Amino acid sequence: MAKPGPATALVEIVCAMLLCIATAAADSDAPITIRAYNTFGVSGAAFARARAVAQGVLQRAGVQALWRECRTPAYQTGDDGCDDLLNRNEIIVRVVRGPSISGASAPLGDSLIEKPAGAGVFATVYADRVLAAGSRTGVDPAILLGRAIAHEVGHLLIGAGHSSRGLMRGKWSDDELRRNRDRDWLFTSSQAQSMKARRLQ
Repeated sequence: MAKPGPATALVEIVCAMLLCIATAAADSDAPITIRAYNTFGVSGAAFARARAVAQGVLQRAGVQALWRECRTPAYQTGDDGCDDLLNRNEIIVRVVRGPSISGASAPLGDSLIEKPAGAGVFATVYADRVLAAGSRTGVDPAILLGRAIAHEVGHLLIGAGHSSRGLMRGKWSDDELRRNRDRDWLFTSSQAQSMKARRLQ
């Protein structure tokens, strides 16, 4: 068999590079899977609305999400498929009752971020605090829950930092909740790019 010449080798390298680029593009479009643990017991209808809100916010940032409901209130001893190991592009969001902290300054959730990676796979949203904020401001708690979930998913994908505007603000004031400006509840374009880069890793 004849040895490949320089031109043939170059073609093979270029083809390999194009294959890597194509694979990366496909991965960037791959959805993330969110394992949702509604252990607080948010009603099925309210949780479905919250998922739709979170889905919409993520989708506008170019992130497609699939949902797996794990250990829902209806779960007893059956297999919900959530005992398997996490796959790539899969994260966990649990909705629980938070530790006792009073006042409007109590965070609606938190995320565990691994410092070396600058991202994580495990987030928590405190449904009782979401309900309290909804009661104070008149905002539908399901909408607020969906935004809180999207915010924590953002942390898992781009790290612990907060921004001065958009969904990733560190504090959501009651006035901001009442005003309900669209731009306050979306990821910025740079955050969307960061999430895309994280999913390529």
